[in-house]
Amino acid sequence: MLLLALLAQCGNSSSQSEQPTDAPGDEVTALPGENYFSIRTPAGAYEAFFEGKDISLFVPNSSLLGEDKGEKRKYYGPGGELVFEVKQSDDDKFKLRNPDGSLRWKVKIYDDKVKVADNEEMEPAYEVKVYEEGRVKLKMGDEELAEWRPASLAAEYLPLNDSVGVTGLNADGRVRGVLLLNVLSPEEKLIIAAELFARLK
Repeated sequence: MLLLALLAQCGNSSSQSEQPTDAPGDEVTALPGENYFSIRTPAGAYEAFFEGKDISLFVPNSSLLGEDKGEKRKYYGPGGELVFEVKQSDDDKFKLRNPDGSLRWKVKIYDDKVKVADNEEMEPAYEVKVYEEGRVKLKMGDEELAEWRPASLAAEYLPLNDSVGVTGLNADGRVRGVLLLNVLSPEEKLIIAAELFARLK
């Protein structure tokens, strides 16, 4: 009931927001809690509420409800339609699947990074890695694609093309860094971030 109430209350709050673009220099705030986190961007908030093994998610313009089904967590859209499922696996990996069960993204968790790929072999894979002083970088192989860093370090590091200032450093950098992956839809970003949060909190 709490999840449905949250969907009704929060789902309409960002209906006027545009698709997030996270332009260079924009401020992003991450607000963590024991059963809740919010990553707020200029385009709107990415929010996740946890009740047991179920998750309510809110992205700009949409919302999702993730219901635990044992070996899977199934995510339903605002109209009740199945849009994604997550195959529950070991604590260090999981798969985001389409409604027909086909692979969308495979995620592997490490102590200081997360790898995301659209294939079983994880080659090639995007890498979200946490560095000293809270910096988070998105890489593909040796190529740096984007970076988030604490606002206090803004004067110390030259920005990359998609750099974003960050506050709220108590949030796990691996969770926050998933939003750097612009190959993901807003819904995919938040599902992966929430699944990471559920395993890391």
